[in-house]
Amino acid sequence: MNCRGLGNDPAVRSLLDVQRRSNPDVLFLSETHLDRYPADCLKRRLKMDFMIVNPSNSRSGGVLLLWKREINVEQIFSTPKYIDVRIVESPGKI
Repeated sequence: MNCRGLGNDPAVRSLLDVQRRSNPDVLFLSETHLDRYPADCLKRRLKMDFMIVNPSNSRSGGVLLLWKREINVEQIFSTPKYIDVRIVESPGKI
């Protein structure tokens, strides 16, 4: 889904609809055009527990990774254009 920025209500409503239908454990969004505070508000609305946000620089970019508590995410590296993480399987889980 390409929302061209998550600062507008129709884009947020569409994203919330996707979240309700799919209920993802991990969600990556690019070209968000969000800074930390709006990203945190979106995290709460999507019922996610953690996030890594690389804010946009003025009129372009912005990447956001959100995930639930059950998922163990280790950040390896990030830049304004991408986030590199490792999902670590918890012992005893299949």
